Amino acid sequence: MKKLLFLFFPVLTFGQVGIHTTNPLSTLHVAGDSSNVKIEGLNAENNPNNLGTESTTRVYVNKFGDLVLGDRNDNIRFIMDSEDYIPNNREQKVVQTGTGDNFTYLVPSDYTFPSFTLTDDAVIEVNYSLSWRIERNVPQKISDNGARTVKSTVFIFDHSTGTYLPTTYALTAQFYSNGNSTRGADRLFFSTGSDYISLPAGTYTVHFGGLVGAQGDDNIFAYFGGNKDQLQILAYY
Repeated sequence: MKKLLFLFFPVLTFGQVGIHTTNPLSTLHVAGDSSNVKIEGLNAENNPNNLGTESTTRVYVNKFGDLVLGDRNDNIRFIMDSEDYIPNNREQKVVQTGTGDNFTYLVPSDYTFPSFTLTDDAVIEVNYSLSWRIERNVPQKISDNGARTVKSTVFIFDHSTGTYLPTTYALTAQFYSNGNSTRGADRLFFSTGSDYISLPAGTYTVHFGGLVGAQGDDNIFAYFGGNKDQLQILAYY
Protein backbone atom coordinates (compact mmCIF):
# COMPACT_ATOMS: atom_id res chain seq x y z
CA MET A 1 0.00 0.00 0.00
CA LYS A 2 1.40 3.33 -0.97
CA LYS A 3 1.43 6.20 1.50
CA LEU A 4 1.25 9.82 0.48
CA LEU A 5 3.24 12.35 2.46
CA PHE A 6 2.14 15.97 2.32
CA LEU A 7 4.55 18.64 3.45
CA PHE A 8 3.46 22.23 4.19
CA PHE A 9 5.99 25.04 4.05
CA PRO A 10 5.58 28.72 4.80
CA VAL A 11 6.13 31.01 1.83
CA LEU A 12 9.52 32.72 1.90
CA THR A 13 9.98 35.90 -0.08
CA PHE A 14 13.25 37.80 0.24
CA GLY A 15 13.55 37.06 3.98
CA GLN A 16 9.83 37.51 4.64
CA VAL A 17 7.63 34.72 5.99
CA GLY A 18 3.97 34.45 5.04
CA ILE A 19 1.43 32.19 6.76
CA HIS A 20 -1.87 31.80 4.87
CA THR A 21 -0.57 34.24 2.27
CA THR A 22 1.70 34.04 -0.77
CA ASN A 23 2.44 37.74 -0.62
CA PRO A 24 3.90 38.55 2.83
CA LEU A 25 4.08 42.27 3.52
CA SER A 26 6.35 42.13 6.57
CA THR A 27 9.09 39.99 8.11
CA LEU A 28 6.32 37.76 9.50
CA HIS A 29 2.85 38.09 8.01
CA VAL A 30 -0.02 35.98 9.40
CA ALA A 31 -3.01 36.47 7.10
CA GLY A 32 -6.68 35.78 7.72
CA ASP A 33 -9.50 37.61 9.55
CA SER A 34 -9.49 35.10 12.43
CA SER A 35 -5.76 34.38 12.57
CA ASN A 36 -3.98 34.17 15.87
CA VAL A 37 -0.56 33.31 17.28
CA LYS A 38 -0.20 30.68 20.00
CA ILE A 39 2.87 30.65 22.26
CA GLU A 40 2.63 27.76 24.70
CA GLY A 41 5.42 29.15 26.87
CA LEU A 42 3.13 32.05 27.80
CA ASN A 43 0.00 30.10 28.73
CA ALA A 44 -1.26 29.66 32.30
CA GLU A 45 -0.01 26.08 32.57
CA ASN A 46 3.58 26.95 31.69
CA ASN A 47 3.99 30.54 32.91
CA PRO A 48 3.25 31.64 36.51
CA ASN A 49 2.83 35.26 35.39
CA ASN A 50 -0.21 34.37 33.29
CA LEU A 51 -3.29 35.66 35.15
CA GLY A 52 -5.42 32.66 34.17
CA THR A 53 -8.78 32.03 32.55
CA GLU A 54 -10.63 34.94 34.19
CA SER A 55 -8.24 37.63 32.95
CA THR A 56 -5.98 38.68 30.11
CA THR A 57 -2.26 39.20 30.67
CA ARG A 58 -0.13 41.92 29.07
CA VAL A 59 2.72 40.87 26.83
CA TYR A 60 5.87 43.01 26.86
CA VAL A 61 9.05 43.14 24.82
CA ASN A 62 12.21 43.05 26.92
CA LYS A 63 15.55 44.64 26.03
CA PHE A 64 16.58 41.54 24.08
CA GLY A 65 13.48 41.69 21.88
CA ASP A 66 11.88 38.67 23.56
CA LEU A 67 8.13 38.51 24.22
CA VAL A 68 7.55 38.13 27.96
CA LEU A 69 4.69 38.44 30.43
CA GLY A 70 4.87 41.20 33.00
CA ASP A 71 5.16 40.14 36.62
CA ARG A 72 1.66 39.59 38.01
CA ASN A 73 2.45 41.94 40.91
CA ASP A 74 3.44 44.79 38.61
CA ASN A 75 0.94 44.65 35.74
CA ILE A 76 -1.95 46.46 37.43
CA ARG A 77 -2.04 48.00 40.87
CA PHE A 78 -4.82 49.69 42.85
CA ILE A 79 -3.17 52.79 44.27
CA MET A 80 -6.19 54.70 45.59
CA ASP A 81 -9.80 53.85 46.37
CA SER A 82 -11.51 56.56 48.43
CA GLU A 83 -15.24 56.69 49.15
CA ASP A 84 -15.18 60.27 50.46
CA TYR A 85 -12.21 62.06 48.92
CA ILE A 86 -13.43 65.57 49.84
CA PRO A 87 -14.62 65.40 53.48
CA ASN A 88 -18.29 66.34 53.76
CA ASN A 89 -17.60 69.17 56.21
CA ARG A 90 -15.20 70.81 53.74
CA GLU A 91 -17.37 71.31 50.67
CA GLN A 92 -16.05 74.02 48.37
CA LYS A 93 -18.02 77.04 47.12
CA VAL A 94 -17.72 78.08 43.46
CA VAL A 95 -19.17 81.37 42.25
CA GLN A 96 -20.97 81.68 38.91
CA THR A 97 -18.47 82.87 36.29
CA GLY A 98 -20.52 83.47 33.16
CA THR A 99 -19.25 81.62 30.09
CA GLY A 100 -15.53 81.46 30.93
CA ASP A 101 -13.38 78.37 31.42
CA ASN A 102 -11.54 79.27 34.62
CA PHE A 103 -11.84 76.42 37.09
CA THR A 104 -11.70 76.89 40.85
CA TYR A 105 -9.42 74.47 42.70
CA LEU A 106 -11.55 72.45 45.13
CA VAL A 107 -8.83 72.41 47.79
CA PRO A 108 -9.81 73.19 51.41
CA SER A 109 -7.25 75.42 53.12
CA ASP A 110 -7.28 73.25 56.26
CA TYR A 111 -7.04 69.82 54.66
CA THR A 112 -4.28 67.88 52.89
CA PHE A 113 -5.30 65.32 50.30
CA PRO A 114 -3.46 61.97 50.21
CA SER A 115 -0.75 61.52 47.59
CA PHE A 116 0.26 58.44 45.63
CA THR A 117 3.65 57.27 44.37
CA LEU A 118 4.45 55.53 41.08
CA THR A 119 7.53 53.35 41.30
CA ASP A 120 8.01 53.36 37.51
CA ASP A 121 6.58 54.99 34.41
CA ALA A 122 2.90 54.08 34.20
CA VAL A 123 -0.48 54.85 32.74
CA ILE A 124 -2.99 55.64 35.46
CA GLU A 125 -6.73 55.25 35.17
CA VAL A 126 -8.72 57.87 37.12
CA ASN A 127 -12.41 57.32 37.93
CA TYR A 128 -14.41 59.68 40.10
CA SER A 129 -17.87 60.67 41.28
CA LEU A 130 -18.09 64.26 42.57
CA SER A 131 -21.13 65.60 44.46
CA TRP A 132 -22.53 69.10 44.01
CA ARG A 133 -25.49 71.31 44.79
CA ILE A 134 -26.58 74.65 43.37
CA GLU A 135 -28.42 77.59 44.98
CA ARG A 136 -29.08 81.31 44.84
CA ASN A 137 -27.55 83.99 47.06
CA VAL A 138 -31.02 84.49 48.61
CA PRO A 139 -33.21 81.90 50.43
CA GLN A 140 -35.16 81.02 47.27
CA LYS A 141 -34.67 78.43 44.57
CA ILE A 142 -33.29 79.41 41.17
CA SER A 143 -36.24 80.57 39.12
CA ASP A 144 -35.00 82.42 36.02
CA ASN A 145 -35.04 79.39 33.68
CA GLY A 146 -31.43 80.18 32.82
CA ALA A 147 -29.18 77.43 31.52
CA ARG A 148 -26.31 76.65 33.88
CA THR A 149 -23.34 74.41 33.12
CA VAL A 150 -21.72 72.74 36.11
CA LYS A 151 -18.29 71.40 35.13
CA SER A 152 -15.73 69.34 36.98
CA THR A 153 -12.22 68.22 36.10
CA VAL A 154 -9.09 66.67 37.59
CA PHE A 155 -5.77 68.44 38.22
CA ILE A 156 -2.60 66.43 38.88
CA PHE A 157 -0.13 68.03 41.30
CA ASP A 158 3.47 66.91 40.72
CA HIS A 159 5.42 66.95 43.98
CA SER A 160 8.80 66.90 42.19
CA THR A 161 8.14 70.29 40.58
CA GLY A 162 5.65 71.74 43.06
CA THR A 163 3.27 72.57 40.20
CA TYR A 164 0.23 71.17 38.45
CA LEU A 165 0.56 69.35 35.16
CA PRO A 166 -0.38 71.71 32.30
CA THR A 167 -3.38 69.61 31.20
CA THR A 168 -6.61 68.91 33.05
CA TYR A 169 -8.23 65.49 32.81
CA ALA A 170 -11.59 63.72 33.03
CA LEU A 171 -13.57 66.86 32.17
CA THR A 172 -17.31 66.43 32.50
CA ALA A 173 -20.31 68.78 32.52
CA GLN A 174 -23.96 68.76 33.51
CA PHE A 175 -26.72 71.25 32.77
CA TYR A 176 -29.18 72.76 35.23
CA SER A 177 -32.26 74.95 34.79
CA ASN A 178 -35.25 75.78 37.01
CA GLY A 179 -38.16 78.21 36.80
CA ASN A 180 -39.93 77.99 40.16
CA SER A 181 -38.73 79.82 43.28
CA THR A 182 -40.26 77.27 45.68
CA ARG A 183 -39.97 73.96 43.81
CA GLY A 184 -37.29 72.02 41.95
CA ALA A 185 -34.32 69.83 42.85
CA ASP A 186 -31.11 71.71 43.69
CA ARG A 187 -28.87 69.22 45.50
CA LEU A 188 -27.56 65.64 45.73
CA PHE A 189 -26.27 65.70 42.15
CA PHE A 190 -23.16 63.81 41.07
CA SER A 191 -20.78 64.29 38.15
CA THR A 192 -18.74 61.30 37.03
CA GLY A 193 -15.58 61.26 34.96
CA SER A 194 -12.84 58.93 33.79
CA ASP A 195 -9.52 59.37 32.02
CA TYR A 196 -6.14 57.76 31.31
CA ILE A 197 -2.93 59.67 32.06
CA SER A 198 0.66 58.74 31.23
CA LEU A 199 3.01 59.69 34.08
CA PRO A 200 6.67 59.15 34.89
CA ALA A 201 7.73 57.67 38.22
CA GLY A 202 7.09 60.13 41.06
CA THR A 203 4.69 61.32 43.73
CA TYR A 204 1.40 63.01 42.80
CA THR A 205 -1.82 64.31 44.30
CA VAL A 206 -5.23 64.58 42.64
CA HIS A 207 -7.21 67.80 43.11
CA PHE A 208 -10.63 68.47 41.66
CA GLY A 209 -11.65 71.64 39.86
CA GLY A 210 -15.16 73.09 39.63
CA LEU A 211 -16.78 75.69 37.40
CA VAL A 212 -20.28 77.11 36.97
CA GLY A 213 -21.00 78.72 33.62
CA ALA A 214 -24.30 80.55 33.36
CA GLN A 215 -26.83 82.29 31.17
CA GLY A 216 -29.40 83.71 33.57
CA ASP A 217 -30.33 86.63 35.84
CA ASP A 218 -30.11 84.99 39.28
CA ASN A 219 -26.76 85.12 41.08
CA ILE A 220 -25.95 81.54 42.01
CA PHE A 221 -23.29 79.37 43.64
CA ALA A 222 -22.35 75.74 43.38
CA TYR A 223 -21.02 73.74 46.31
CA PHE A 224 -18.83 70.71 45.56
CA GLY A 225 -17.93 67.89 47.89
CA GLY A 226 -20.85 67.83 50.32
CA ASN A 227 -21.64 64.15 49.90
CA LYS A 228 -19.78 60.93 49.14
CA ASP A 229 -17.08 61.88 46.61
CA GLN A 230 -15.45 58.76 45.26
CA LEU A 231 -11.99 58.58 43.67
CA GLN A 232 -10.38 55.46 42.28
CA ILE A 233 -6.92 55.28 40.70
CA LEU A 234 -5.34 52.25 39.04
CA ALA A 235 -1.77 52.10 37.72
CA TYR A 236 -0.80 50.09 34.65
CA TYR A 237 2.94 49.45 34.65
